[in-house]
Amino acid sequence: MAIKLNDCMNALELEILRIFPGATIYRNVMPKNFQRPSFYVEMVKFSMVPAEGTPCAVCRSGKFRLVAFEAIDDYHNSQVDDLDDKLDRLAGIFAPGFLPVEDRAIHAGITDGQILSTDAAELTVELTWLEDLADYVPDPEEDAETLEAIVSNLDTSDPLPQSRQGRDSPLV
Repeated sequence: MAIKLNDCMNALELEILRIFPGATIYRNVMPKNFQRPSFYVEMVKFSMVPAEGTPCAVCRSGKFRLVAFEAIDDYHNSQVDDLDDKLDRLAGIFAPGFLPVEDRAIHAGITDGQILSTDAAELTVELTWLEDLADYVPDPEEDAETLEAIVSNLDTSDPLPQSRQGRDSPLV
C-alpha cells in the first residue's frame, strides 16, 4: 500500500511525542494564541518522479518543517539553551537515516536546522521513498467499465444540429 503524505506527518508527530511525551503539536495551522511550549509540523514541498533504474516505480519525496516553540516570559524571552537542546533531540530522530512510516522505514535526512528567534527552533527534513508505479496507474478493467458507462449513456439518435453539419464536419 502506498505511503501518503499524511502517513509521514503522523510518523513525525509520533516521533516527537516519543521524545517529548505529552507535547502539544500543531499541524499545518497555528492558532493565534497557541500554547507554549509546543511543536508545529507542516509539509512544505512534495515531488514525485519516475525512479531511476527501474521502470516500475516512482520516487516520492516530501520536505517537512518541524518547529519547536519554547515558553516565554512577559518580555517575550525564552531560554535559547533549551531551544538548542530541543533542536538536538529532534535531529536525533533522523540520526539512523530513516523514519518508520506505516510498515516501512523510509529514507530521512535533515536539510536544514536553525534557531529562528529567541523562542523558536526549526528543523527541515526530507523524506524519500519508492512506490510501485501500479499504485498510480489506472486499472484497465475499471477504465473499460467507465468507458462502457459513458458510451451507453450517449444519445446517438439526434444528428448534429444543421449549423454543425458543414463541409468541415466529419459526418459529411
